[in-house]
Amino acid sequence: GAVLLFAYFLIVYLLHIYRLRGRAKRKDPETLKVLASCKETLHIRRRVCVINGRNPMLVGLLKPRIVLPEGYSPAETKSIFLHELCHLKHHDILLIWLSVLVLCFNWFNPILWYSFFLFRRDIELYCDERVLRYTESRKAYAELLLKTALKKNMFVAGTTSMQNGEKEVSRRIRHMAGFKKPTVIWSMLILLLSVIISVCCLTNAFADYSMSAERADAFTAQTLGPTMADIAYADADTAVFHCLDGLFVYDLPSDSIRRSFDLSKLECAPYQQGSYGLSVTVSTDGKQALLASYGTEEETKDFKNYILDLETGRVRKTRQQELRLPFLGRYETGALVEKEAWYSNHCVKSGERVYYLAAFRKVVSNITLVITEGEGIVRRYPFGIKEIEEARKEDGDEIGKTPLYLRTEAYLRREFHRVYTPHYEILNLEITNWLESENEAMFYYEMTHKNYDKDPDTVGYIIEARERNDKNYEALKEDYLAPHTGTYFFKVVCTEKGELQLYYNVAPKGQEWQSVTVDDFIISEWE
Repeated sequence: GAVLLFAYFLIVYLLHIYRLRGRAKRKDPETLKVLASCKETLHIRRRVCVINGRNPMLVGLLKPRIVLPEGYSPAETKSIFLHELCHLKHHDILLIWLSVLVLCFNWFNPILWYSFFLFRRDIELYCDERVLRYTESRKAYAELLLKTALKKNMFVAGTTSMQNGEKEVSRRIRHMAGFKKPTVIWSMLILLLSVIISVCCLTNAFADYSMSAERADAFTAQTLGPTMADIAYADADTAVFHCLDGLFVYDLPSDSIRRSFDLSKLECAPYQQGSYGLSVTVSTDGKQALLASYGTEEETKDFKNYILDLETGRVRKTRQQELRLPFLGRYETGALVEKEAWYSNHCVKSGERVYYLAAFRKVVSNITLVITEGEGIVRRYPFGIKEIEEARKEDGDEIGKTPLYLRTEAYLRREFHRVYTPHYEILNLEITNWLESENEAMFYYEMTHKNYDKDPDTVGYIIEARERNDKNYEALKEDYLAPHTGTYFFKVVCTEKGELQLYYNVAPKGQEWQSVTVDDFIISEWE
């Protein structure tokens, strides 16, 4: 439709140009003098020639020509020149071509057709208003419009004409008679209204397929597990993984989920293994993901494929089965991970580093992104914490803790793993001396940790001790590799909104409580 409509406008324009090709140029001194005077009045320096024709009009985007019929007085000729030169000065021919393109691309939209006709009318009305600034008589200009009027509007794309049908000419004359320049306030209001209408009507909103914050928290704490999770992409800044109906873009520098997708809102397969399976492929640059359902024809007949924009969150359906430039760093995890862990079937290699998902048996962490380089662990990112009761049932431990105790234990395990595992390997976390009253409790919290397995002789202060033959060199090495236990005196308060607020005793003697987060301790310790 767009091609056919544009072809129609273009053919009509080319035929019109062809008919004007043999028309003689006007070279009489009187006409050229009037043209020069009008150009000087409007400050136009472009070369404009005048040719004979039936109807006054301006033709040509690059080589403008004014069509001037015979039989007009010098005063009428001046008004015609002023009218067409105003069109030229304000680039109205270019605007008309742009409006034709917009119309062609929206040929099916009746609102655009109506807007197109209004636009053409407004161009002429505005041109009339500009011409009246330079003419002496509105009446004489109105009589000129009547003289040039045709019974039927003969629109040719790429031209401007004084005539546009008897009805339109009469409307233009009535407009001139009652025209009043709008005030600044009205102009601003009209502009503001135009912007509002454009934003509301000419922009497309896209559906929100992200997970709610509440569901994302519950998902990472309870549903997310390494056996069903699948990592699809990773680099120094980003990891992309999915599990069942959740897909996550994880920001490594900030240790936070940058974007999440609720796949239950899409018509795609729900599993990562076996029948009704969903394959996730990420592009080489990590900006797009392709969701493709796999299985038998019967299993996939009701499913669609999707392209996910991992930066903006936009989702669109596609018939693609493969990405043009897919990320190729995935392979079987195999023996890359520790024996004391459950882990994802696949891992990702990016440069010299390997990324995989794991859950450690000795820790209550639900799932952790592990980065290794060579044979050493570079960093761990815990995503969620299992329910404490469920974890204790699995380990056969005795239950009987209060809800506040269980919530506090889950919260502190999650926060201590988040804050400390980038720097230390946590061996044990334990609450002791729990003293609870109503909605608050005081207790000691012990963390046993050690440095990640690393050759002490590669550590800065130990290297310096060795080089200066420090007698404590061996003791420093042993201390570096040995576990350490730190004890914190905390108070936790459950607020009216049901949130946990943590306090730390900062008084050397007695009690002086200060509101804290676990991040405060790693910062002060490193400072």
